[in-house]
Amino acid sequence: MVLSLLGAMDFYQLAAAARKHTPDPYLVATQLQRYEPVKQAVGEGVRLGYISNLAFETTRGSMMFYLAQYALAPRLVLVKPEGEWVLGDFTAKMDYEAKGKEHGLAIAQDFGDGLILYRRGKK
Repeated sequence: MVLSLLGAMDFYQLAAAARKHTPDPYLVATQLQRYEPVKQAVGEGVRLGYISNLAFETTRGSMMFYLAQYALAPRLVLVKPEGEWVLGDFTAKMDYEAKGKEHGLAIAQDFGDGLILYRRGKK
């Protein structure tokens, strides 16, 4: 019984050490929390277009897009800024209003941290 207890303690110490040495390069857990206010604001049946300051063709740009799709499921997130609602997912400060106007969009809600919900043709 003592050996089993010592073995369990050793296992948990090794598991804790492994978590520290297995970094999450895309901060998935943090990003899931980041998208939570968007999930609350947008109904499950909504289709969202998507724009970003990162090109989809880059590794980081595509990872951010796929992470948005994952975090916002079952909402459908499209790779282009199409439809009535569009998610702006930015990694740098910029003029979010001007970026939206490039696509005929107006800011519906600014969630902070680079997340903007746009609406086509409405303020």
